[in-house]
Amino acid sequence: MAIMLCSVCTGFNVRELLLKAYAQNPSSFGVDDPSSPPSVRNFRSGITHFFKQHTGLLQLRLSASSCKLCHCIWEAYVRNNPPNDYTDYALGRGINFRQIFIGTAAWDATLHVQPHLAVTQDGDRGAVRVLANFERDRVQGCELISTRLGHEPIDHLELLARSIYTHSGSPECLLFAGGLLENCLNHHKSCSSHNAKLSEFPTRLIDTGSVNPKLVNGNERREVYVALSYCWGGETAFTLTSTTEQSFRAGQHLDQFPATLRDAIIITRALGIRYIWIDALCIFQDSDQDWAQEAGRMRAVYQGAVVTLAAACASNAHEGILRERQESTLPQCCLDWRADDATTAKVFLRSGSELWDENFHQSILNTRGWTLQETLLAPRTLWFGQQQLVFECAEGSVSEAGRNICIAEMYRSKGYIQKLRGQPIPFWRRRLLTLLRSFNIPLAILLPVPSPYHALKAKIQIIQNYTSRHLSKSTDALPALSGLASEFYRATGDTYVAGLWKSNIVEGLGWARTRRETKPMAQPLVNDLAPPWSWASVLGSKVFFGTNSQFDRIIRFAKVLDITIHNITPDPFEAVNRGRITLHAPFLDIGTNDLFAKLRRPSSIYPNLRAELHKVMQSVDEYPQKHRGYIGQRFAIIKLFKKWRGNEYSRQASKHIYFLLLESIEKEPGYWRRIGCFPLTEEARVLKRAATSHEVILAEIRPDLTRQVVRIF
Repeated sequence: MAIMLCSVCTGFNVRELLLKAYAQNPSSFGVDDPSSPPSVRNFRSGITHFFKQHTGLLQLRLSASSCKLCHCIWEAYVRNNPPNDYTDYALGRGINFRQIFIGTAAWDATLHVQPHLAVTQDGDRGAVRVLANFERDRVQGCELISTRLGHEPIDHLELLARSIYTHSGSPECLLFAGGLLENCLNHHKSCSSHNAKLSEFPTRLIDTGSVNPKLVNGNERREVYVALSYCWGGETAFTLTSTTEQSFRAGQHLDQFPATLRDAIIITRALGIRYIWIDALCIFQDSDQDWAQEAGRMRAVYQGAVVTLAAACASNAHEGILRERQESTLPQCCLDWRADDATTAKVFLRSGSELWDENFHQSILNTRGWTLQETLLAPRTLWFGQQQLVFECAEGSVSEAGRNICIAEMYRSKGYIQKLRGQPIPFWRRRLLTLLRSFNIPLAILLPVPSPYHALKAKIQIIQNYTSRHLSKSTDALPALSGLASEFYRATGDTYVAGLWKSNIVEGLGWARTRRETKPMAQPLVNDLAPPWSWASVLGSKVFFGTNSQFDRIIRFAKVLDITIHNITPDPFEAVNRGRITLHAPFLDIGTNDLFAKLRRPSSIYPNLRAELHKVMQSVDEYPQKHRGYIGQRFAIIKLFKKWRGNEYSRQASKHIYFLLLESIEKEPGYWRRIGCFPLTEEARVLKRAATSHEVILAEIRPDLTRQVVRIF
């Protein structure tokens, strides 16, 4: 087999590079971080200067017309840079004119299993620019390279990735997916606690066993079923309604189904499973009553499914899941594998644009709010991406390329969710943990990781991930998170209150929500969405909390006296239309002037505080959404808590004090509405220096803060 390489690239020994990279001694990272995976993460440095390739991008471009390896590198560079970056003028200047190297990128043996090839140039001040990343294919039994069989390496196959099928709907690819599921069901001990045959069947399912798939009732069936997680992508007429019910029960020809739903049925049949649950076809879309009832059961649907199909490659119901793989996925270049016995096998490089776990989790599917709990609650998920499929279960993830991938963030691990599900905390232990928490003792010192006892950071990470996504209906803000909330409640016994948790409600009130640029500045407050003191009451983007780790040192100034929640349904994890919280906290009435109005002259009372609040209110959406002004309205602040890390008296100790901003309510005398939260920084005064603006504000308001009972809607 001819290998089209230039005189420079023929000197590149890919086998020697990979053996050298794999032989590196690991350095342990993440041991003290409770959010790290259970095993120690083994980090290996990249070998960036292993092989000198061409001197500069101009030479690379010239060689790309006759050398397959140079062509692959050049194409990867062009794909990731604008046209102005590869003109003759640009390529002959600066970093573009420097030496090109082929080596390996830094890699974590636990997360990525194998090192990956990286083509780089040295930048200024130790920086490195990556021109291209590549995987190595081993040519074994895959359809896309069937003509190349017989050239496989006979040594160190563990360093090489599997080949990827040319079409995700090919019989071979679907057989491979079925094998991953079967292996999990038969051999994974950590997944054996979930018995899909004993799970409660959904109210309705699609029966794929007949020629024309049809809608059937769940009743008392005890067979396994599949669930689908996908993006609707706007309105579609192919849904279950009172008008279409009879036609769906009679059966619809497969060609009538939208492409994404049709492909899901094809995959279900290929897995040897008869039933699939699809929300658009199993919930009446013209019945609010049926939707509310089935939405409350949705967490049980995904928990009970033997596997969830995640259509990560489809942006709507008509785009489809099964497709030809992108050209960049396929082997792009053939190289010699120079073994010690002088035999020469062949390996192939393919572009590594989907190397890391994050690519699936940045797909269009994972921009939707509902899909977070759909994929986290599912005991197994089969992800269909643009370039390959990935099977994920409690023991980790394995890709079509044969890479075992460990989820980096604890809360995104199915293993962690399984532990939550299987380890409820006894009452006496909950009381002990509450006592330890009151003394600011880091629980990670006393308890193993990951563990239900360390749920605080996981809860916060889940909310931050969830609120960076989109919902088609703002009223779904709490229901679309209800399944995960119930899991944390079962594991920890902590009371769930409208998106927050009672054990750390004071710190939980210290949230802020960034502005979503695509939305107008002013939005009407949806009264039945959530209480105004909950993050779910604000339309916006990602929520940030003042404290997000059990290692934060906290002093609470506010004490919770009472929390009252009025749920819309009997399910405490679903939507809330009203809620009241009563605090005993340092309180300060700051006057009647509207904080959002332009300051024409300095305020006579608390001028520094009011100037700071005016600046803060300009950058968030909460105040304009919630403000309900009236003549004689008053504004106030309450002091919630102080946060820092490490030694309180060290020179680096910056303590952040969090305040709630409130406005009086015209129709509820004596009650206040939350309209914002802001921190003020209190630096450690170990050196003589000028006071910061925040310290000036604290000095201004400190004498007038008085503790009193504050009732907040």
